[in-house]
Amino acid sequence: KYFRLILFHETPLKTIRLSDNRWLTWEPRQLLGIDLRSLALLRVGLAFVVIVDLFQRSLDLKAHYSDLGVLPRLALSHEVADKWHFSIHNLNGTSEFEAILFIAHGIIAFLLLVGFKTRLATVLCWILTVSLQSRNPLILSGGDDLLVLFLIWSTFLPMGARFSVDSSLDQDQGNSSNYCSPATLAIMLQLCFMYWFTWMVRSHPIWTGEHSALYYALNLDLFSTRIGTSFSNFHTLTSLLTSISYWFGLLGPILVFSPIATRYVRIVVLVAFIGFHIWVALVLNNGYLPAVAIVACSIFIPSIIWD
Repeated sequence: KYFRLILFHETPLKTIRLSDNRWLTWEPRQLLGIDLRSLALLRVGLAFVVIVDLFQRSLDLKAHYSDLGVLPRLALSHEVADKWHFSIHNLNGTSEFEAILFIAHGIIAFLLLVGFKTRLATVLCWILTVSLQSRNPLILSGGDDLLVLFLIWSTFLPMGARFSVDSSLDQDQGNSSNYCSPATLAIMLQLCFMYWFTWMVRSHPIWTGEHSALYYALNLDLFSTRIGTSFSNFHTLTSLLTSISYWFGLLGPILVFSPIATRYVRIVVLVAFIGFHIWVALVLNNGYLPAVAIVACSIFIPSIIWD
């Protein structure tokens, strides 16, 4: 009961200070809560990513999602997928049926964008996104996984509490801008796990000893961009950036939960996160993972920025 009182009570709690130091706080709502305006930005960002992704996939609709393409439903069910793969898109193999689902998906994503019937729109958008990805798992990337995870966690959060049609129609919305619940902790840890698990698998000497991982990655024509190829000529720089990337994956997510100057530390870490993913997008072709990751980082925007 005491834990629930501290973590979920609606009344602002008195900050626990040591030696009356205003820079040190252990207030759970400040450490584990998310600003409602940050959730609104997350909602808009996720919806925008879904819409752009649908447009790009629609350019190859027949080739990737119909029975006349590279992966007919029969081949999908017998060779690629398993019985637990869920896909509404498998109900019919024609391009016309897929086009109807794409349009419906886009309309629902637009409703999520403007925040109309937000929770229902989030659930439907998640279902259709999972269905679309299950139709052709051969063309997925890490960005698809992260997008689905953030959509499902968003169903448990008040994504339409600010900057939405729902909020404009709600006359009884509270004045507090900070929201704290088990779902806020879960979605924050979800993003942190992406960095931590990536750091855990980087145990090879090219990360921990030689620091040549980035050099090798930038010399792979399949993934490297023109900017990345030019960076590969500077071995000392790539070694330094490899080392920074390695430790950033471990320390960055830890610092966002720092009890010391929490909001200011989060601003610094947030800028570092966004800068890191922009740089990755410039040098490597890895789908829209950087875009989804940047959108996901919006949950760490502190109230002081919005104020």
